[in-house]
Formats: sequence, C-alpha cells, structure tokens
Amino acid sequence: MLLAFGPALAACGAGHRCVIDRGCPSQAAVPTCEAAPGDVVALGELAARGRTLAGQRVAVRGVLRAGSPSCTELECGPDRRCCNTCGAPLMLFPGPAERGSAAAPLATSWGCEGDDTELCCEHAPGPDPVIVVGTLRARGGLHLEAESACAP
Repeated sequence: MLLAFGPALAACGAGHRCVIDRGCPSQAAVPTCEAAPGDVVALGELAARGRTLAGQRVAVRGVLRAGSPSCTELECGPDRRCCNTCGAPLMLFPGPAERGSAAAPLATSWGCEGDDTELCCEHAPGPDPVIVVGTLRARGGLHLEAESACAP
C-alpha cells in the first residue's frame, strides 16, 4: 500500500525515478489469524499494564499506520526534486472500538521508507484492526519488537 504525503512530484530529474513513479514493492495482505494468539491486549490496557508486561511476548490489537515521517533536508533543485530519503515508524493506533479512550499509539520495530514523494511500508497499513505479536520493550516509551501480524 502506498502512503502519500506532501505533493505528488512526478518529475524527479534525468535518470532518477521517484518512488511515486516506480512504485513500492508488492506487499502481501495481512493474513487472517488461524487461531487466537493468546490473550490479546488492547492499546488502552497498555497505559495501565505496559511496564509490567515489558520484556514479555504479547499480542496487541490496533490499526497499522505510518507514524510521522522524517526526511533528509537536501536542496534538490528543479532537475531532481525527490533527492531526499524519508522514513517513518509503522505504528499501532487505537482501532474503532477504542476511539476516545486514553490509548496511545505504539511504535513497532517495522518501518516505512521512501523519498519526498511516497513512503513504502514493510507491512501494508490499512483501516482494519490487526493483531501484532512481539516482545514489548520499555525504552523511554513502550516499543513492540514485532514478529508477526494477522487480521482477526
């Protein structure tokens, strides 16, 4: 899935193709969960239980989306308008059932990368909730070392 941000720039200069022109590598859809991955923790529960779960393997439910991108800040010029490299963490955001709760987004070890025109993500973000399994770490804030994802 392509995530657009900023202006869609089509002309990137001679011999250079922007991500928006060449596209992202194909991504498989998140598979359907064959079996419940154990106790699934909602993002809202992590605010209360996160520190006690640190270091443990957990299954967390949320919606995968790219976090805020950061880019290099080269002055590309008119002949090569997508010369900056960009990246963003792939994060779990509260799903529809948790909207309005105190649930905070959770950073995962997965990411997105691209240039000034487009980001390509390791796993396809989308509007539907997923369950991500991994080891919860507490480095400053909570972080999930993601191993797998499935759709409930």
